[in-house]
Amino acid sequence: GTFSAELGSEMDVVPWTASTSSGVADVSAVIAQHQPKVVVLMDNVALRLYRDYQRAQPAGTKFPPAVAIMASFLSEQTLKELDNTSGIAFELPALTTFARLRALVTAPIARVGVVHRTSFNAHVERERVLASQERIALVAQPVSDDPDPRELRAALKRLAQRNVDALWVLNDNVLLTPELLARGWLPTLNDTLKIPVIVGVVSLLTQQPQFGSFAMAPDLGELGIQTASLVLDIADTEYQFRPQFERALSVKTFVNLKQVPARFTLKEGARERIDQVLE
Repeated sequence: GTFSAELGSEMDVVPWTASTSSGVADVSAVIAQHQPKVVVLMDNVALRLYRDYQRAQPAGTKFPPAVAIMASFLSEQTLKELDNTSGIAFELPALTTFARLRALVTAPIARVGVVHRTSFNAHVERERVLASQERIALVAQPVSDDPDPRELRAALKRLAQRNVDALWVLNDNVLLTPELLARGWLPTLNDTLKIPVIVGVVSLLTQQPQFGSFAMAPDLGELGIQTASLVLDIADTEYQFRPQFERALSVKTFVNLKQVPARFTLKEGARERIDQVLE
């Protein structure tokens, strides 16, 4: 993609696809074979695998600079668990997402609901504090770490009783299984919570038009360019780069107009601020 195209004339890009069955020995073999100057970690599987690889090495091992991208819930705290690793966040801060929604829809956005597993308590609390700066209340409804459809339906109904104006869906695959979508989310959204649903990946609009209303996500082409730029910055320092955490520089807004007027209506002129429309 754009990442390889940007770097093609500067350095060799060697792709390696990790799977859930890949292990530390596989990473060790690839690194020993190619001796990379920089490692790019493209998703949560690669990030976890590389972290396990680092932890398995002898104390004092020097690791080449790495860049983590397209990993859910990547944070400065996550990066501290790895040596010599920078990253570009995939999710937008809730504050940015809610402000964008507020600028697009006619209904007031003062209270936004979120269902989250208990292991995400700290993440949701950080986002709640930030959202409050824009006078938006993030109304959190926790569920267990392995909820069934009944528990999810009950949590969504509690949010309806708490009068939320929109629903924010975390990029948490455990809460987005086909079973939970079909038997938990969709029945409740269509019958009880007739409000806009904000998601962080476009597929939840295009493949699930009854589910997502708005997606706010990084422009993947621009993310590739941003990643390549970071790799070139690392090379410019003779690979002595100080690790850093960045936000995606370019974000796209996608809207599912198949849900109008059941869940929302757009403000006049809002379509000019939308990058892609599903209708």
